[in-house]
Amino acid sequence: MATPHQTEHAVHHPTTKQYMVIAAILFAITIVEFVLIWEKAGIDDDLGLSKIPLLVFLSAIKFAIVILFYMHLKFDNPFFLRVFLAGLALAFMVGLALIGLFAAIKGEARDYAEARAIPYEHHEEDAVAGGEGITAPPDAGGVETTALTAGPLSIGVKRDALEFDTASYTVASGDEITLAFDNSSTVNQHNWVLVEPGTKDAVSAAATAAGAANDWVSPGDPRVIANTKLLDAGTSGEVTFAAPAPGIYQFVCTFPGHNFTMFGDFTVLEAGAALPLALSTGAPATTEAAVEETVDPRAPAAASLTVGVQGEALQFDAVAFEVSSGASVTVTLKNTSVVNQHNWVLVEAGTRDAVATDGAAAGPANDWVPPDDPRVIAKTKLLVPGATGEVTFTAPALGAYEFVCTFPGHNFTMFGDFVVK
Repeated sequence: MATPHQTEHAVHHPTTKQYMVIAAILFAITIVEFVLIWEKAGIDDDLGLSKIPLLVFLSAIKFAIVILFYMHLKFDNPFFLRVFLAGLALAFMVGLALIGLFAAIKGEARDYAEARAIPYEHHEEDAVAGGEGITAPPDAGGVETTALTAGPLSIGVKRDALEFDTASYTVASGDEITLAFDNSSTVNQHNWVLVEPGTKDAVSAAATAAGAANDWVSPGDPRVIANTKLLDAGTSGEVTFAAPAPGIYQFVCTFPGHNFTMFGDFTVLEAGAALPLALSTGAPATTEAAVEETVDPRAPAAASLTVGVQGEALQFDAVAFEVSSGASVTVTLKNTSVVNQHNWVLVEAGTRDAVATDGAAAGPANDWVPPDDPRVIAKTKLLVPGATGEVTFTAPALGAYEFVCTFPGHNFTMFGDFVVK
């Protein structure tokens, strides 16, 4: 004979068979949703904007199944269903009100960006004398010889902002590098880790599993080239290593969560190759040899590059390009977003955030790019969702540059490396 509790459970809860059927239905709907947004399936391109109401409809079905069966509203007193629906209706109206508010201000983000912008201070003397032994750039057409003095690279942090104070370094392959790291934060622990190109986030994920006992660095990770110890707030440390083969590497703080904002580029040129002065940020690398820039008399081949966006994820679908100095380069930007405006802006190394900040002040009338900014090398127009645009320019001098979307706030995730060899 069933107990009162068993009788109540049978009346107010689905049966085991019903739960299994419901789970199968939810799983099937989730698979359909995944296929709809999976790029390799090709359905996303065929459906276009029509996929959005379809995804909303499928989500609504899942939502209804969950509240009716898993939350038992189908079996409970109708009063509870009415209370739930009233709250849902209120939330829906608040959502509509917010959409109307944003539509009324036309998505204008300028005031928000300007209120939080960090002013860019350009010191010409720093660009010329960033370290002892670095001479001023020559006149156009000249050949510059840059002697790098002995001494460590140095890097710090922007107090408690979870940012390094230096965005890039350029050294020669094979040099013995000593990097001194000053953690001037008042509360945060940090480290400095040099990793293979494009691996900073993967290395950081592995470091989280390694734990604090390993300084948040995975022991024996082949992607890690060099690293400091984990430094407590207010302490300093250093690491000495041989500069690896030529390439664009990354440095990052692998303390959990810091890798999203604390990182930079570490460019290694061939020993004896040209070292553009514009790339020498921070203290100079250790070498006794003079580095001389030469000009290839042969005309480099033209380059045609294409870059798109990853849906609404605020990311480019390409993170690095490589071209020859002096080449005619055409970059085509395909804005496949359905809601966001984007542009593509090529800038000097280490200046993308500063340019984006000044772009916010320049406003949409200037495509969110500061007019006549010497840090900007090339740019597309601001593209509305679904539009395509291009820009053609001559590749600058040898070195590592950056490309970025300067629409307010996009620069934090939409950027990449542009290497000129």
